[in-house]
Amino acid sequence: MEQQMKIDIESIQTQMSGNKNPPESEAGEEE
Repeated sequence: MEQQMKIDIESIQTQMSGNKNPPESEAGEEE
């Protein structure tokens, strides 16, 4: 469960950073 939270936080941080290349942890999870 904590892992999911970590991925969520990383995803938000990545989006906030304006990065167009999300981490592999979120690869293929959005589309």
